[in-house]
Amino acid sequence: MSIRKELPELVKADVISQETADRISSYYNMKSEQGSNRLYLVFGVLGALLVGLGIILIMAHNWDELSRPVKTGFAFLPLVTGQLLCGYVFFKKPVSIAWRESSALFLFFSVGATLALVSQTYNIPGSLGPFLLTWMALCLPIIYVIRSSIVSLFYITGITWYASETGYWSYPPEHSTYYWILLAGVLPYYYTLAKNHPQSNFTGFHHWFIPLSVTITLGTAAGPATELMLIAYISLFGFFYLTGNSSNFEGQNLKRNGYKAVGTLGTVALLLALSFSGFWDQLSRANLLFSEVITAPEFYTALIITTLVSCQV
Repeated sequence: MSIRKELPELVKADVISQETADRISSYYNMKSEQGSNRLYLVFGVLGALLVGLGIILIMAHNWDELSRPVKTGFAFLPLVTGQLLCGYVFFKKPVSIAWRESSALFLFFSVGATLALVSQTYNIPGSLGPFLLTWMALCLPIIYVIRSSIVSLFYITGITWYASETGYWSYPPEHSTYYWILLAGVLPYYYTLAKNHPQSNFTGFHHWFIPLSVTITLGTAAGPATELMLIAYISLFGFFYLTGNSSNFEGQNLKRNGYKAVGTLGTVALLLALSFSGFWDQLSRANLLFSEVITAPEFYTALIITTLVSCQV
């Protein structure tokens, strides 16, 4: 039995006042609207993904039969459409989360599709790493202009992919300096989101994506003094654990507290790995000179993270 149907009878029987009945009715109306908005958001994001992928598949199927000018026009068509759609949302529907997120996500993929199609049409050489770097750098303003959390999550995934591509899967591997710059670019939005909407599902996802991204990427800083990365990772997991236990996460359950979960699991995994003699045998055979250690990037990485942990204590 719905409580809202009983409100007039409760008011008539002087059980509650009319003001209390109005407040109860407003509360349940707000909950109903939030559930509806969440459903619209899910379908909007899925719709943007399906439409964007459908356009790419249609163009890919007929791509070889098109002339170069037509290819160029089709390459920019999704980008222009996405920009017009985001412009409409920015001026006409700025408070609609479903419209904001779906239009911004469509524009995000349109940027990547346009870059790839133009490069293929004009035979512009390049590897996956620079492509991902350019794509993510161009999409960073979308997060702030449209205030899109779903694009922020895809952006974090993209820069993590870029760092892994250049730091792990390419030869020779490169230090992912640009990753840290791009990560710093999204942190103000993350801070604002966590401050203004601490209970949002998007905030909970960010609490997982950020520590996982940093954990994956930190290993790209390894160089000749790889053994020092152990200190860096121990300090990193300690920093995550302390962050997850700070007042900012007070009252948050574990599924919304990625910092605490990653910090705990990472520390346990490292301690289990250190229980084997193989690492210590390798460490005893390592010939680390002080002059090399003091200039190694692993040394400064471990020093910076350890300093951050010290500030948390």
